[in-house]
Amino acid sequence: MSLPTVTDVRFEHHRPGQALGVKIERIIGAQVNHLGSVKVISPESRLVPWPLEQPLASRTRCSVSVRARQQAQQEHTAWSDPAILETGLLHRRDWSGQLISAPWAGDDIETPLPEDLFRKDFTFDAPVQSARLYITALGVYEAEINGRRVGDHFLAPGWTSYDAQLIYQTHDVTDLLSSRDNCLGVRVAEGIVFDDGSTRTITTDDTWTVNKGPVQRSEIYDGELYDATAEVPGWSISGFEAKGWAAVDTLPPIADTVQSHAGDAEPTVLDFGQNLVGYLRVNKVRGPRGHKITLLRAEVLEKGELGIRPLRDCKARDIYALRGDEAGESYGPLFTFHGFRYAQVDDWPSADIDILDSLEAVVCNTDMEEAGNFTCSDEMLNKLYSNVRWGMRGNFLSVPTDCPQRDERLGWTGDLALFAPTATFIYDCTGILKNWLRDLWDEQKRQDSVPPMVVPNNKTGSVHLWDFAAPQLGDWLDPNASPHEPWKAVTDPPLVANAFLIHSLDAMSQMAGLLGKELDATRYRQEAAACRLEFAAEYVSPNGRLPSDTQTAYALAITFNLLKPAQLGRAGDRLAEIVRRNTFRVGTGFAGTPYICEALARTGHSDVAYAMLTERACPSWLYPVTMGATTMWERWDSMLPDGSVNPGDMTSFNHYAYGAVAKFMVERLAGLKRAEAGWKRARTEPEVGGDFTWARAEHLTPYGRVASSWRLKGNEGDLTLTIDVVVPPTTEIEVVIPGDEPRTEIVGSGEWSFSVPFTRRYEWPVKPISAMPV
Repeated sequence: MSLPTVTDVRFEHHRPGQALGVKIERIIGAQVNHLGSVKVISPESRLVPWPLEQPLASRTRCSVSVRARQQAQQEHTAWSDPAILETGLLHRRDWSGQLISAPWAGDDIETPLPEDLFRKDFTFDAPVQSARLYITALGVYEAEINGRRVGDHFLAPGWTSYDAQLIYQTHDVTDLLSSRDNCLGVRVAEGIVFDDGSTRTITTDDTWTVNKGPVQRSEIYDGELYDATAEVPGWSISGFEAKGWAAVDTLPPIADTVQSHAGDAEPTVLDFGQNLVGYLRVNKVRGPRGHKITLLRAEVLEKGELGIRPLRDCKARDIYALRGDEAGESYGPLFTFHGFRYAQVDDWPSADIDILDSLEAVVCNTDMEEAGNFTCSDEMLNKLYSNVRWGMRGNFLSVPTDCPQRDERLGWTGDLALFAPTATFIYDCTGILKNWLRDLWDEQKRQDSVPPMVVPNNKTGSVHLWDFAAPQLGDWLDPNASPHEPWKAVTDPPLVANAFLIHSLDAMSQMAGLLGKELDATRYRQEAAACRLEFAAEYVSPNGRLPSDTQTAYALAITFNLLKPAQLGRAGDRLAEIVRRNTFRVGTGFAGTPYICEALARTGHSDVAYAMLTERACPSWLYPVTMGATTMWERWDSMLPDGSVNPGDMTSFNHYAYGAVAKFMVERLAGLKRAEAGWKRARTEPEVGGDFTWARAEHLTPYGRVASSWRLKGNEGDLTLTIDVVVPPTTEIEVVIPGDEPRTEIVGSGEWSFSVPFTRRYEWPVKPISAMPV
């Protein structure tokens, strides 16, 4: 393939900057079509719309090359290596396969059913040049071709609102096919190209057969029962005699509105050292045919045994019945996962095989690229950040769940709404969030499910504010609430709800403006302004005091801009006083925690925020770290100081919501924040304070890596502050340099360093206030 031609394009700091030359070859034929070259004049280097008049069709393979020219030079750069793009099935009509099921499907929906093995033999008359497998299922699947597994997906196709949207996967299966006899296992839809350019499609239809497999029971809460004695050797290999296999039932087509997108007497308890999400894999175990090994799990130990009470009704138990292979056999669950650090093995079959050599924990999560990192001079905070990262990783499995271990594991909107800004810094989770939001939108359209909106109570005549008290609208899991009544927060629930209502209206106005919907933007802005007036009249005194004199109330009022400028300073002073009188311990639940430190810093109390951040007594962010936590907890005291588990029903040891504080650590302590959408412009303004001597944060933006770090050197009275930044191409960063006369430098791509004398202008450690006033 020859290189494309180049035409002028203009980019910020690059003129002319980028050219696209495209050649397309279709998977469905050997012909190569040349679409030509294009010119794009735009300041953007990402999310550039497809520039050619001819849109891409389904199953199209494209090669794209670009080159640029520096602003002061006439010569272009060398052509980039071609980037390959291949489209999938873009339209519902592209799916020629039928939905199929086993004849016994749906006989007893209350009882877990064994897995179903679907198979189809087929033959080619010509060598295969390329082949793609397009596959989805109403549940979970694993595919095989000629006895070999397809891909490495786990719990595919992914959890969606099944009656509205199906995700599908595309696999290159060319190397799995032979030129003659083949067999596809499970449900498939595929496009194939032969050397002579002809095509053939193997689809799901009534010619498929089905049988039950060795997985006797499998679901995410209670675990999996795998009977290796019921395995069907060779079932996905061509030539297998499928005697006794049943013909499949074909189902009605998907509606057009649905989018396819003998052992030890005593049990053995193992500690993997990390609370994780995944499963246990048994390797090279030997034992008599039919002997059952039971694998149990828990996040913590209680009195030396698995702490299973927090799992509630979830059994989290996998059972493997050996087939009796003298050479050894291995097993890992196919269709379940668990949240655990500790594992108990019952009925290990052989004393001469060391469990430690045979058992491994496999970590599972959505395939997301790690995008951000944070480190500082306080190792306890570094461990806290690690716990936040592990908590997010384990709870982003197909959908962002609240917890991964008990009988829940649901995509609660509140948890994610509070944690999303932190999540998008730590991992590139755009894909999973986009899919989850699509599911949320689909569900909100259904009146019998999540309601499209919750309207104000018109009986009292209030047209703006929430004027009823509902547990869901309060500061859930306030540390002062009873373990058995987590909704009974100190802060007035309507105040919390109204603050978030205004915050939501502000967000809607901003989003509408970005989408060019000016009328909607104006309407939401006016609604927010009206609500602010009502909020002030209902809750705010002239001097900035609130009727709920709590950390949450002031944190929300300050960060959501619900106070007048004259009231802001007094509210911040009162918040700092409350925190100091509480000896820097956290007094917020899910609603207030993400905002408490930012509210303190925004009103000139970074020292109090840092004292709160580094406090180790319960409740605090570092208390779980002192107790050996490796993920974030649902409660501040999920484990009590004596090592016992909190008696409340809601006691998860992997719950990312309180990890939202990592955003404050990155933006205030390390100083790195986004100044424009998409990180086109960043800003670094570190809050040097506490006894921190250095901090660093970096993030992989769409344009490349941006990093900000600072370090204090020298002795007290003769300190030098050095700020270093790394700026990716076509972007810039604002560097705020502190001092007697603070200044801001704006620099473009490259590496930059700034050093200035530094004098501490704060008292450390901050002293608490001993007694609460009447």
